[in-house]
Amino acid sequence: VRRAAIAETLGTIGASQATALLIAAMKGEESEVRESASWALVRIGESAIAPLISSLADPSRFVRKGAAWSLAGIGEPAVKRLAAAIPGSDAEVRGVLVDTLVQIREGATAPLVKLLLHEDPSVRLLAAGALGRINEPEAIEPLAALLRDGDRAVRRTAIEALAQFDRNAFEVLDEALARKDEELRDAVMMTLGLMGRAATSFLVERLDSPDADIRRRMARTLGIIRDGSSLARLISALSDPDITVRDSAAWALGELQDPRALEPLLSALVDPSMPP
Repeated sequence: VRRAAIAETLGTIGASQATALLIAAMKGEESEVRESASWALVRIGESAIAPLISSLADPSRFVRKGAAWSLAGIGEPAVKRLAAAIPGSDAEVRGVLVDTLVQIREGATAPLVKLLLHEDPSVRLLAAGALGRINEPEAIEPLAALLRDGDRAVRRTAIEALAQFDRNAFEVLDEALARKDEELRDAVMMTLGLMGRAATSFLVERLDSPDADIRRRMARTLGIIRDGSSLARLISALSDPDITVRDSAAWALGELQDPRALEPLLSALVDPSMPP
């Protein structure tokens, strides 16, 4: 009888007492045996989760890879324990745990959101990055709260994660802009800039904001995105009552490099009402 066939049979009958032997079987050189052992552990299911998580730190790359594959195959029943293992694991294992949670997706958002409150910034960072990849809308508000995190790397990761949500994040970003917090507004602008053209409509609409600082930031970010559809609105902004908005609009038009902006810019240059 082949060892691969035995491993398959153990999985079929759900022999949880064979878990340790199946994990050991993943160390072998024979790929067929390793694959059969991994499949068997998936079929054994929940009772195999704890030893599989421990095996993510095994010296054998075959065992580590097989354990991650098996945990992803077990799926949602493994989610809570995978998330709970992140804080106490080393950097390499943490990365595997997070990647496995992203692969599972189902049920992973809630435990990852809880980790956004962890005292260790490296844990918050990993959780934020994973939530951006999973892209479930319920993560948007908790991620937005991290835009004011005390750790710069965590803030940056939250910005990158929120950018993955495109227009679904507009509401919370709008709320953040309304707080008149300069650092928070900077973070919002970075998020919108990373969204690229998906953010153009949001930015153009807020060029009508009563807040000159917001109008200035919108114009500046439109220049970073370089979406030609914003041309007409940026030309209009050359007549904004606030000089900082006019300056930002002129800069943004230069970034668009659209020849249609030349005449409005020349007119603004010779307009006697414009300050030097």
